[in-house]
Amino acid sequence: MGVRLDRVSFRINGTSILDDVSAQLPTGSVTGLLGPNGAGKSTLLRLVAGLDTPDSGQVELDGAALHNLTRRETARRVALLEQNAAPSVDLSVREVVLLGRIPHRSRLLGGFGGEDDHRVAEESLAMVGGSALAARLWHTLSGGEQQRVQIARALAQRPSLLLLDEPTNHLDVSAQLGLLGQVRALGLTAIMALHDLNLAAAYCDRILLLHRGRLVAVGTPAEVLVPEIIDEVYGVDSDIVAHPRGGHPVIVFCAVADPAHPPQARKSSNDPETGSSR
Repeated sequence: MGVRLDRVSFRINGTSILDDVSAQLPTGSVTGLLGPNGAGKSTLLRLVAGLDTPDSGQVELDGAALHNLTRRETARRVALLEQNAAPSVDLSVREVVLLGRIPHRSRLLGGFGGEDDHRVAEESLAMVGGSALAARLWHTLSGGEQQRVQIARALAQRPSLLLLDEPTNHLDVSAQLGLLGQVRALGLTAIMALHDLNLAAAYCDRILLLHRGRLVAVGTPAEVLVPEIIDEVYGVDSDIVAHPRGGHPVIVFCAVADPAHPPQARKSSNDPETGSSR
């Protein structure tokens, strides 16, 4: 059944952050959460993760209202990877991934780290191609490696829903493509807040586009990422072409003209000021 947002609204000190957001995200789908800075993307992820509570409306996970679940139940079903979610002390990669087992700790035993937890941690690292990193210390990893380990930590929770807030920030192109490819290969229901529209078009099944706290458009990348909507939300002119290999939409942005400095007319080929020929 996936995730259902039913007229979700959220305010802070009377200021509307999200207003009447409704959408249905099928199980197993990868959804790109898009919008300019301040559109409400991170807030919506926190509401879906159960860290904040809507002022009105509700979030449902596989048919169950989130507010009816305990914090422990939610943590077992939903994994949120927030921006800059680095450990406060320098741990080994294996120890970082084991943090994902905290929601599964037995209160009777009062701890974690047994054989089952280590097996799950190793399996989670393997799922993101990080097995060789297990003994490394966190501070020795590259940005791309750290993001991979953080996803492994989230997977160690054994969630049915994976939430990622700007997972490609500060990564080079190769690391971005590798990371998003791994998320798709997991087969989990995932929601990713992204800034790059072309990455969203390439790796997401569905798009939720927010603007000023409202849901402007929802649908496939081809349905949502069209010039009229992009201009409405981002204020930029664009053209859409099909990717020569994947066939998905590629957004080609046009430079924004500065009205104070209009472009100069081209010089003719025999213009005496340039003395050039074209």
